[in-house]
Amino acid sequence: MSKSLAKSLTVADARRKTYLASLAKTGCVHESAKAAGITTMAVSLWRHTKNGLEFVEQEKLAREQFVERLEKEMIRRAVEGVEETVWFKGQKVGTKKSYSDVLLIALAKANSQKYADSLRIGGSDQPIRVLSMGVNLDAKEVHDAVDQLLVAATCKEAGSNGSGGNGRLTGRNGTGG
Repeated sequence: MSKSLAKSLTVADARRKTYLASLAKTGCVHESAKAAGITTMAVSLWRHTKNGLEFVEQEKLAREQFVERLEKEMIRRAVEGVEETVWFKGQKVGTKKSYSDVLLIALAKANSQKYADSLRIGGSDQPIRVLSMGVNLDAKEVHDAVDQLLVAATCKEAGSNGSGGNGRLTGRNGTGG
């Protein structure tokens, strides 16, 4: 390998490391690319090279580190609180600790199905947003309702009444129930 090629690889590696470190800190691709002295187009190209999958995994880890930083800060502000200056008639008269109810709610929703706005059914990675309007729904009820909607939609698309020719509703795979 020539010296110039080795040097360019070293520079590219250093820029990748700088980009990934900045991404873990800021969560912003544009700002991280700028910090590394590259363009967002270069980042896109890195994703599509022969080592692109490795880079994409490194990017994913950097983003996860950023999310962890966000969560730590959310917890600090929601649970531990932050000191704020108290002013009266233009004069500083003290400090008080303030807490963020909004962040506390967001943490509860993110970490407990009990408070979540969405419901994960089965092994699905995609949450289903459920607006219960004050009605308590359990996962089985929601799953059954979604199944019925899917059957009805499938039947409508197929132009049938859903009976599968035998008078019974059919499941998504054409079998009964």
